[in-house]
Amino acid sequence: MNNIKQSKKRNIKLYAYIIFLALTSLMLLIYLFKNYTISDYTLLIVFSVLSALAETFLIPLPKVGAVSVSFALTFSAILLTNPLTASLIAAFGMIFRCPYVDGKGRVHMFNNPLYKTVFNVSQYIINAGAAGLTYLYLNRILNFGFYFFNPIAAVVCLFVYLTLNSVFMASLMSILL
Repeated sequence: MNNIKQSKKRNIKLYAYIIFLALTSLMLLIYLFKNYTISDYTLLIVFSVLSALAETFLIPLPKVGAVSVSFALTFSAILLTNPLTASLIAAFGMIFRCPYVDGKGRVHMFNNPLYKTVFNVSQYIINAGAAGLTYLYLNRILNFGFYFFNPIAAVVCLFVYLTLNSVFMASLMSILL
């Protein structure tokens, strides 16, 4: 009986956390849509397809899990475009991925639990949006580097993205374990 209560309490925490992330990402998207525009739809489509492919072909880790290389595409999108476009590219890459999972075969948004997709898409939007906003802000105030690239802003942008990703994943693991 005690295990059932713990499981229900953990599920409530998990869903509250995912709803919090989803609402935060929705508010961030609203802000980004109000302040930025998508200037190049071809770039959005091409990078979204490449991001979905990168998310599809995961690199397995020993014993548990896998990683994708889609962050490289998200980071490139942050440098080439704006936070709105970068967030959409990251989100579309996650939504349209089809990785192979042992015992299940190809997993996509229609045969994967909705809460997993919502969590991943939400945290990708927050990560890319916050990192993109950081890059633009620091690029404006720090006149360092090249006309098209500011290495200091890029390093801080990477730090913001990776820190947020680590915090979101650590929080999720603390709820699940």
